[in-house]
Amino acid sequence: MRKIFYWAQRVIADLSERTSERTRWSTLKNFTRSRAAKLSALAPFVGYLVLYNSQIQEYLRLNFLVPETGYGVVWLRENSLHFLYFGLVFYGAAAAIFATGCPNKVRENENIIEYVSNMESVKTDNLVYRHLRSAIETFFKYNEGERANRFFGDLHPSFPYAAAEPLHLLIDRLAGLAELGSDTLAELQTGTGHFMTDRIMELMVSERRAERAFHMPLYHVANDLSKEVFYVGYRIDDFRNFPIRALIYILFILGLACLLIPTLTTMLIVLFSVL
Repeated sequence: MRKIFYWAQRVIADLSERTSERTRWSTLKNFTRSRAAKLSALAPFVGYLVLYNSQIQEYLRLNFLVPETGYGVVWLRENSLHFLYFGLVFYGAAAAIFATGCPNKVRENENIIEYVSNMESVKTDNLVYRHLRSAIETFFKYNEGERANRFFGDLHPSFPYAAAEPLHLLIDRLAGLAELGSDTLAELQTGTGHFMTDRIMELMVSERRAERAFHMPLYHVANDLSKEVFYVGYRIDDFRNFPIRALIYILFILGLACLLIPTLTTMLIVLFSVL
């Protein structure tokens, strides 16, 4: 029973990770640039055709008789405008939610390379500090307790492994470059010599005065790794707010399905008429 529970937990964790990866904000941005998303503004006009103008609606249908197409194809043909309307509505709703929920880093930059380049041109010590601290605080917001461990696999979908691993690698590099005393290093390393990055991050966001002297060398070294800091910041924002991302993705899929139905119906009717 324990093995079944363990494997079920692993499957759910893997599915969550894959779903979060496929619904990144940068991926959803491509949907908003599609022609269907741009045509979603026509939804009110199509709704007018469906509800109020039966003559135009009838004119836009394929009215030739097709023998033996079946009731389902006939029903789909008669409701093509309805599917077109709902498809545009779903796409429009998804695009609207994306516009309000997508982080500025992702929405305003073409890709992560452009973002890092833009930030490098205006970087300051304080800007790098705020980005790094914000990244760590966001990590602990979603991954507390054992989830904060570098080798824990079941992370929150709003901060999955794909976002956490670059942060752990960055903290590992900072700890290796910072001028820390031998006693401090011994406290922050495992028996195999690896840095306990989760413990280091806890100290870096601690407000206790005794620990500020520890994390200042780390933040100082971060200025030399500013590109990595900005890269990590973008990756984190790309995975923010998984529930909203999932909703947008579902709306896009529903919209695409509704828009495909009229096309497939027409193809079936033409095919039946030829055969």
